[in-house]
Amino acid sequence: MKKALAELARKAWENNNINEKVSFAPSDKLQQKVCELFGHTINEIFITGSDIRHIKNHHAKDERLRGQRDITPQDISMIYDTVSDFKTANKERNDNKGNQTILFMRDTMFMRCFALLVERGKKKAEVKTFYIHEKDSTDVRCNIPEL
Repeated sequence: MKKALAELARKAWENNNINEKVSFAPSDKLQQKVCELFGHTINEIFITGSDIRHIKNHHAKDERLRGQRDITPQDISMIYDTVSDFKTANKERNDNKGNQTILFMRDTMFMRCFALLVERGKKKAEVKTFYIHEKDSTDVRCNIPEL
């Protein structure tokens, strides 16, 4: 799955006409959280070439100014772990069309990854954005190994 995400990212990074998508089934943990926050289950998580271009255009350059790391096509593969094995997931305000959203966060040793899912119908959710905050040496969580 991670390889498919990185490959779609590479294609979408290089070609604005790529309209492919990668889909995957939600993990049990993700399914449980979506049911809790949305009030129903989902069968599919997906990301499109257009979503990846949004990430590229808004999170791939000069992100240090916002305390973030510039995203690369290879980083897109981390979306899978971010939404499947998250640390926190919070319902955010609905998008401008009234679709429910959830912001997922996952910590690793040196970074904190965020992915925003948007409800698409009653059975799907789309990854609309992804960004990374790097941890610095003053963040005590950086010294705690992952379990």
